[in-house]
Amino acid sequence: MLTLQGVSCRSGNSVSAGTVLLQEISFSLERGEIAALFGPSGGGKSTLLRLLVRFLDPTAGEIRFQGSLLSEWEPRALRRKIGLVRQQAHMFDGTVLDNLQLPFRWLKQPPPDAQSPVLLEILDGCQLAPELLPKPADQLSIGQKQRVALARTLLQEPELLLLDEPTSALDRPTADQIGETLRLLRQQRQLGIMLVSHDLRQLRRLADRGLFLVDGQLVDQGPLPQLLDRPNAARLKEFLADPERDG
Repeated sequence: MLTLQGVSCRSGNSVSAGTVLLQEISFSLERGEIAALFGPSGGGKSTLLRLLVRFLDPTAGEIRFQGSLLSEWEPRALRRKIGLVRQQAHMFDGTVLDNLQLPFRWLKQPPPDAQSPVLLEILDGCQLAPELLPKPADQLSIGQKQRVALARTLLQEPELLLLDEPTSALDRPTADQIGETLRLLRQQRQLGIMLVSHDLRQLRRLADRGLFLVDGQLVDQGPLPQLLDRPNAARLKEFLADPERDG
């Protein structure tokens, strides 16, 4: 589904100028796979997600999605296939329902109404009560906004879902329930998921494979239980000894 080969990125999108943000990143993600992207803060995790939806372009290497170079995709069409949910969820003016319907209006497609079975199913999976639909979106809590942003993205039926700290503002039971929803979606839709989180407990529960990113370099990758329980890379051992230090 997704392949990166020798991908590097600098600020300013120049091959030789600017700060190195990512360096020689190579990995692949299969359909139906959940990959955990983790490591110290400032290591390039969010930059990598931005590359995958073409908010940035690589300065070297290539990214392929569904067999085609990412650069060949029209950005709006790409972002319907690859959905990004950011840590700081942005709510547009209007109600929660308005926010959920907005992507359909942008695309001039009929939006789901408040009684849509698909919308209600996604609300339930995201731990959102239907009673929230008529409420002003800007009055929601941070955690509710995160879940509305996730629901808004899932309604677009992406094939690859990128999640940047999606449960950082949620309590543990709610975060675990969201995790169950992601696992179910993976099974039902063969949805590929890349999850950024500092919560190693959550990552262990959800992810098949781990990608450990430090200072813009992919230091280690492999089955997540193996990375967490039997780390080989010195930087990974240091991180696991005190993950909160850098989190």
